[in-house]
Amino acid sequence: MESGCDSGWSWVVLTCVLLSQVAMGGICLTGGVMYVIIERQFGENPVGNFWLCAMPFTMWFLSPPLGSFLTNRYGYRVCGLVGTCAASLGLMLSFFVKHRDPLFATYGFLTGFGLGIHYTSGYAALNDYFDKYKVLATGIASIGNNVGLVAFSKLISVFDRRFSFSGTMLILGGLMLNLCPLSIAFIPRRCTQKVNEIKGLDDKKCINIFLLKNLSFVSWIIANFFTNISLSIYFLQLPAYSIQTGFTEENFSILWLSYGVSNIVGKVVFSALAQSPRVNTIVLYTVCLATSGLVIGLTPVLLTQTGVLVLTGCVGFFSCVTGALIAAVTFEIVGFENFADGMGLVMPFKSFGNLIGGPLGGLLLSSTGTYSVSFYTAGSSMLLASLFVLYPELNKRFGLDTYRSKRKLKSELRVEKNTVAANTCETEALTQRVINIDIKSRKCIDECINE
Repeated sequence: MESGCDSGWSWVVLTCVLLSQVAMGGICLTGGVMYVIIERQFGENPVGNFWLCAMPFTMWFLSPPLGSFLTNRYGYRVCGLVGTCAASLGLMLSFFVKHRDPLFATYGFLTGFGLGIHYTSGYAALNDYFDKYKVLATGIASIGNNVGLVAFSKLISVFDRRFSFSGTMLILGGLMLNLCPLSIAFIPRRCTQKVNEIKGLDDKKCINIFLLKNLSFVSWIIANFFTNISLSIYFLQLPAYSIQTGFTEENFSILWLSYGVSNIVGKVVFSALAQSPRVNTIVLYTVCLATSGLVIGLTPVLLTQTGVLVLTGCVGFFSCVTGALIAAVTFEIVGFENFADGMGLVMPFKSFGNLIGGPLGGLLLSSTGTYSVSFYTAGSSMLLASLFVLYPELNKRFGLDTYRSKRKLKSELRVEKNTVAANTCETEALTQRVINIDIKSRKCIDECINE
């Protein structure tokens, strides 16, 4: 089977990445379901429990810098295997935990850390194996997260009822090991035409932090920070809030079904739109974020099962761009050469937003006693994120960075001119001193001759 760009083996790799995303989404996106279980298992403590349930998702996005390093140094196959083993070990160690706090290290840190490394390897492989259909491939791969969310939200509830919390962790750890054979399919390669354009890419040893000098990229990572504050609050509090509107622990998985199906449809629709050269990916991303923020803010207004179900579907449809188009927008801002480093720098900011969103939501719930303020905060954060996403497009159209660069260049030229003038004065003064010394020397010589 061919192993070139957009060839037969490329689609095999895409299938493996898709299945990997199912497992990763099933663990990291079900924090709201885990919150209900952990609260029942270890007691009520909204801030601590929300923080714990946000940890896998947080570490998933915090570990890609190391994943980027491993990918650049050892290849994405090794990176995928290392991440898989770490994630599985974290879940299996949670089987032995009898108190909540050690779960921060096992279920929270180690599991999320491993999944983040595997995530980076999968998307790095897609970046290598696809060229013409890159946007479509990343969009299809991200569908796996939604399938995992729908399937695992139900499975985790069933496992908990039948095997208790400890048994559930052990089973999930075993399921994660299935990512090992999927990682083996990531055969290291580079598209020949791109290798010729980028000399020495395989020799990179660290992340290019100079990308942070690019204001468009900085605006993009800030947007991801606020996006994940919003999504963290929403994901973690929706299941518990839905119980107040009439859902039960046994059937609130229908909310995730509504979210997951609409999210999948959205990813197909928006990935296809982004594939068209007539569609501006950044503007599309901005509109979807703004719409998501408005819908999230409306969640406390509709206190019926039907209302919550419809709004959940709308959030799923429009927020899908955070998975389907994040690679495409990053690629558009930083280019192919810096893509892996760009993704590696974006993900930590997503994780910081997620890390803040969990306990922030718990704090708002504890202090107000209602979920309304949390959803209003989440909606506002998403709207703010949409404004930051728009900056790279404004910069491209109106040359905001160009104006800044011109001012900086004028300042540098002014300093250089002053330096040259100062050096000229010093040179002239030195020349005059030499002339004076030379005159004095000649006078001394003449006096000696006359004597």
